[in-house]
Amino acid sequence: MGNPPNASSIIIFGTFIDVPSPTELRIRENHVCVVNRHGIIVKLAEAPPGLSEEELLEQVDQDNQTGDWQIIRLGDGSREVVFPGLIDCVKIPCHHVSAGFGHEADGSLAHPLGTKTDLPLMQWLNQYTFPEESRFSDPDYANKVYPRLVRRLLRNGTTTALYFASSHLEATKVLAKTCAEMGQRAFVGKNCSDGELCPEYYRETTEGSTKDTREFVEWCRAEFGKEGRVRAVVTPRFVGVSSRSLRSLRLSLTCHAETPTCTPSLLKALGSIAREYDVAIQTHAAETVDQVALVAQKFPAEKRDIPILRASGLLTPRTILAHGCHLTTSEVRELVEADVAVTSCPYSNILFSRATLPIPRFHDMGLKIGLGTDISGGWSSSIWENARLAVLQDRVDSFVRTGTHSIPEAEVEADPGWEVTFVYALYLSTVGGARSLGLHSDEGGVGLFEVGREFDAVHVGLDVEDQRFEFYEREGVRDRFERFVLGGDDRNVVGVWVGGRKVWERGGGG
Repeated sequence: MGNPPNASSIIIFGTFIDVPSPTELRIRENHVCVVNRHGIIVKLAEAPPGLSEEELLEQVDQDNQTGDWQIIRLGDGSREVVFPGLIDCVKIPCHHVSAGFGHEADGSLAHPLGTKTDLPLMQWLNQYTFPEESRFSDPDYANKVYPRLVRRLLRNGTTTALYFASSHLEATKVLAKTCAEMGQRAFVGKNCSDGELCPEYYRETTEGSTKDTREFVEWCRAEFGKEGRVRAVVTPRFVGVSSRSLRSLRLSLTCHAETPTCTPSLLKALGSIAREYDVAIQTHAAETVDQVALVAQKFPAEKRDIPILRASGLLTPRTILAHGCHLTTSEVRELVEADVAVTSCPYSNILFSRATLPIPRFHDMGLKIGLGTDISGGWSSSIWENARLAVLQDRVDSFVRTGTHSIPEAEVEADPGWEVTFVYALYLSTVGGARSLGLHSDEGGVGLFEVGREFDAVHVGLDVEDQRFEFYEREGVRDRFERFVLGGDDRNVVGVWVGGRKVWERGGGG
């Protein structure tokens, strides 16, 4: 993946946890992990506790013994573990505005994360989102917001993120540079919108959007390399919009009810750029019921997002579709055949889509699925919190099948055996996301602790000061780790590595 060499190689002794499958939590206590200067795991093996530094260095193969070594010895496995870095497959960085800047004339914050969830999706876009995104026409504003965002993600253990940026070329470059400088693995897209849904002050021309997208792809490749840690993504915002919500906007938004955010001409141009440069594609699809209905009205021949994206050349093995709550079974089969991925965004799906992605059913069909926070459609930037909600989301999806109100007992379906446990959710947050982004294969990539893979990892403390959950001596590693996943937060994140490089450390000024 074109990793620059790190200052030193590392040897870590401790407990390593990862999730090779949706049903397997792999716990390896008393193991030594050797990571070379290129961030690649070259050894992971059991070793007796209490080894001296010299004995730990003896664990290194002769071919990897050159250069400086950093030795990290973790404490008791029931108190400290290492877990793969988290992967966020939908992140809207413009919506992460923190206190201290971005104020309106009356002193209120423009659009701080964790607020502005009081309106339906399309009113929300018009009243809050488009005005906030338009601020990123000023690169200085982007330079204030984006470092805070990336720092927040790293301290939560998010080592990789897929970003929908604003429509501004220079601000999107700022985001890419910020990720590179702070060490996060990132896929960054300049948002593309030439349809009349967007207000005039935030609407691109087809030619301008195409030109800026091409320039951004070429700039990223020149700046970071084709397979660098920061990569460009072709990003049409979405095809159709909510007709119901648009009716309430007609007095305040100069647009027509049946308009997409991207015209067919722009979609086809973006498909051509993705094909020419072999880059990833991201967009929204089958997000809400009224959006699906509007697409059918506006595009009577295609009727649905998937045929439109297919005709535009936007369904490839490198495509990631956000939401997908209202995909049909036949559409999922088509996506599986095309090797397309879908991202489940538990918070925003419930808040705005009023639907859930049936993860086990679609995953069993062969669909690649990752998790996304979709801030600030979702109000938490933490993948840990979204993993918890993914567990609840699975229960909600099965309510209609298990409810007994007014249903004869003989017709009630058997217990479906809820599948999305915290282990399944962690799989989606690591391996699932890596597969979705093309960062995981049998030979290498991220998402697991195995020889030949890159060391993206989170050092988790299970007994830290002022944590949200209780520490009980009698519990083993699995129970205590589950307690953290379902009740912990960034206070438990002690350190974060990307490609073997320490990018965040508690107490290190982050």
